[in-house]
Order: sequence, then structure tokens, then C-alpha cells
Amino acid sequence: MPDPRRVDQPEPGFFRIKLVKGGPPVAAAIVHDADGWHAVIDGDRLPSAEDPWHAEGLARVWHYGLIIDEPEYRFMLARAAHARAHDPTHPTANPDQPINLADLPPLF
Repeated sequence: MPDPRRVDQPEPGFFRIKLVKGGPPVAAAIVHDADGWHAVIDGDRLPSAEDPWHAEGLARVWHYGLIIDEPEYRFMLARAAHARAHDPTHPTANPDQPINLADLPPLF
């Protein structure tokens, strides 16, 4: 069993979070590099800061994100990019809106 996450000490890594209740999960990452700490949510790099708690979005990702591995992170980014390019009505193309099952096409 992995050690529990320390809520007061963010660590770089890959996560999945929801932007809205009932919405699809999106890929997120916490990065610590030469520019400082920053969060990447759904492929968008948010402003960085030297103190992790002042970096936009970082606390949200650290406190509410579920830890995933890098291949799943890359898959989620690719799936969202594909949905935006080829199926703008797909839930992953609109992660800031709750999923409405009545609007989705039938599975078969």
C-alpha cells in the first residue's frame, strides 16, 4: 500500500481531475522546474510561482486530483485533442460542462 499523500507538501506528478461536477475527468500535472511550480490542466500550462501554493491551480490538482501514471496522462490528453478535432459534441471536448446522457448518441 502506498504512503498517504501529504496535503501540505505538493509533489510533481500526473493526475486526473474534474473541472465541474458531473463532467468528464481531464488530465492534469504538477511540474517543478526552473520556472518554479506550475500546474497543467487539460494541456493548458497555468502561471507559475516560486511558492507552490501561489501557483494557479496547483492546490486544486494536489488536493482533488487522483494520481495516475504518465501513459494514462498522455492518453487522456490525446483523447481530448482527438475529440476537439473530430467530435466537438463528445464530453471530453467540453470538459467544463456536465455530461448529459440524453445528448449523447446511442451506443449501438
